[in-house]
Amino acid sequence: KVEAESGKADRQSKQAQAEKMVKSAQIKVEAEVGQADRQAKQAQATEFVKNAQIKVEAESGKADRKSKQAQAEKMVKSAQIKVEAEVGQADRQGKQAQAASMVKNAQINAQAEAGKADREAKQAEAAKMTRNAQIKLDAELEQLSRLEKQIEATKMVRDARIKDEAQSGKKTRKTKQAQAAQMVKDAKIMEQAMAEQEARLEKQTRATEMVRDALRKAKALQLKLDSEPSNVVRRRQPLSKEEQESTADFYGAINDIEDRAYKILKDLGMFEDM
Repeated sequence: KVEAESGKADRQSKQAQAEKMVKSAQIKVEAEVGQADRQAKQAQATEFVKNAQIKVEAESGKADRKSKQAQAEKMVKSAQIKVEAEVGQADRQGKQAQAASMVKNAQINAQAEAGKADREAKQAEAAKMTRNAQIKLDAELEQLSRLEKQIEATKMVRDARIKDEAQSGKKTRKTKQAQAAQMVKDAKIMEQAMAEQEARLEKQTRATEMVRDALRKAKALQLKLDSEPSNVVRRRQPLSKEEQESTADFYGAINDIEDRAYKILKDLGMFEDM
């Protein structure tokens, strides 16, 4: 009878120890989940600040382009006024030729200013795409880190349960086999989810590298454009509202992020035709 009482007390002590281990593991899991949630909120706040900075930079670039276009128009008007004054002061035929030359020079200067604004707009757009790709990549990495912590916490809880079941001796072999099969199934699901996550990260990393490479090419293109003759005709900037909507619809129809980034940068002249 004493041995039976002692065995019963020993089993009760082991069960209490097992319950204490499970509670400790649950507390640790809750702490890890809380920390992951705080990190996610911090990442969201950082992303919001970055988006605000990108928007401010875009607005600043737009105002700068408008200012340069206004200066170019003012130069043309000033040249025309000067031409009209010169025509009224001297021989009409000779002054008309000189006036035509001055207007042409003013148009060349205006085109050069428009070309410079166009290059700056391309660089700003490429930089914006790079920042957006980096922000998305950081978010994916943060999500992968949270997933790894959740997997580790789940594993700790399951290990604690298995140890509890081994000490109590109440679970049959059949139940343990079912649990082992479920653990294998869950592990495969987790492994598949992580593989898919890593594939998405690899794809986004390739897109980011493509954008960064395009940005380097854009700088080289700027040097090339600066060395060109000043009378090269540039594309008019900014686009009209109808052209902007048409362009947005065209690129928005491209679902793959790599294909869309490549198409935009290629149309901007940052890739040479292969």
